[in-house]
Amino acid sequence: MPRHKIITGISLITIGILFLLINFNVLNATYLLSAVLFWPVVFLAIGLNLITRGTSLRTLGSWLLLSLLLIYAGVGVAANQMLSPTQYWQNGPLRVFADHVTLNDSGLPQDNTLVTNHVEHALPDAAKAITANVEFGMGTLTMAGTQTMVTADVSETSSTFALPTINVTEGSTTSINASADPLSLTNVLPLISGNLNWMLNINQTLPLDLTLKTGASTNHLDLHDLNLQTLNVSMGAATTDIQFGLKSGKITAAISLGAASLTLNLPQELAVRLHYQGGLTSLSLPSDLKKQPNGDYETSNYTNAKNQLDLTLHAGLGNITLQRLNAYVSSSPTQPAANSNDTPIKPPPSPDAIKFTSLRYGAHSPFDYNLGTPAVQVLNDNPTSATVNPLINFLQPTDFNTNLVLLLLQGRQATGGYRIQTTETDLHGTTLTVKVELTTPLRADMVTQVATNPYEVITVAKHLLPKTGGLSIKVIDQTGKPVASTTYQASSR
Repeated sequence: MPRHKIITGISLITIGILFLLINFNVLNATYLLSAVLFWPVVFLAIGLNLITRGTSLRTLGSWLLLSLLLIYAGVGVAANQMLSPTQYWQNGPLRVFADHVTLNDSGLPQDNTLVTNHVEHALPDAAKAITANVEFGMGTLTMAGTQTMVTADVSETSSTFALPTINVTEGSTTSINASADPLSLTNVLPLISGNLNWMLNINQTLPLDLTLKTGASTNHLDLHDLNLQTLNVSMGAATTDIQFGLKSGKITAAISLGAASLTLNLPQELAVRLHYQGGLTSLSLPSDLKKQPNGDYETSNYTNAKNQLDLTLHAGLGNITLQRLNAYVSSSPTQPAANSNDTPIKPPPSPDAIKFTSLRYGAHSPFDYNLGTPAVQVLNDNPTSATVNPLINFLQPTDFNTNLVLLLLQGRQATGGYRIQTTETDLHGTTLTVKVELTTPLRADMVTQVATNPYEVITVAKHLLPKTGGLSIKVIDQTGKPVASTTYQASSR
């Protein structure tokens, strides 16, 4: 058999093995992508093949390239199994992490280089509706509502990024085109040397038709306060969570995904009709969404419901979860009434429960935190600090004078699929207990192979808290286990 056919066959087998290792979370996909740092080796292999052409070593370069790939993958498997998210092996300028490789002396920016940029467009007087087209390649995208037409905040730990662009065409139907070029090499390099966080806020009053295209990214779309009419989403190898609201009455949504993970958060009052076409996809639905004779899924009250979501899903490979949102805890909690949708009734809140508001959450915290364990921080202590100030617009319109603002962090994780979500806040004496649900992906789950740093920002009105003395803040998980704590002094309140 000719040697080139042997090499081709072995190469295809190797590629198949690498993808299997990635699918079973044994090897990290972004670690494999980091091999772009060693691209000159390809020219060495081609040169060796040319020099040895016509000799018994004529395929030496190809064998060398294949061997180096196997060695590189083997190191990646060992790193993924042996290193925590914050640990690394170093040999000279080369650092090997569980999910990527860096060359710290290669001229690339260091990991702690923070670059920020803020863009804002005022609301035109003539605007009656909005059409928005958003393209995002790699990194973390967070979307929410704003009082102006559009605001965008970029926070990156690498200056190799090309800044996203936003073009606004004014008119009765104002057009917004926002793009972080998914094909730009400058947006691939940051996966190796840094992180891009793009926070895009669109007007929450005018009727909105939104189209979103994403690549290998982590996306958090908090659309609950937007006047959303239609939503069209096309995702690649992404991890995406979308929070729907009740503002517009009826929403028409079409979502297409490849090898991706999708979570849709639905208010209890939102009736849903689901048209689903899936391949090798795991689909999890709330109990009130029943399969109909025509193959669709529908809640029993859909036809006459005030708030409707007409949803079409096209899926290839991945995980899709539709889940009902936990209602915010009332300051005067009462036992939830039984409902007719067979929706599981959650335990009543404790007598010490006080109201909180979930302001923002996502898979990658825009605030610096590199430890692999949960933490809680009080952002009121210094909202104008170097860490918070560049992102202050991200937290608007939060009033730091009348609200206690808490940042909850799950810790740095090697992959997507993790989440931290507050379920209740209790005040007993001078102790504020924040109850959170920590989500961890199962071994068989398809998740984005990108390091994540799940977070949530919540607020508690200061008038509900003690006026004097120190406040002890404790965070406990769904099992009641304490996971983080801090203090807040009355002098600051």
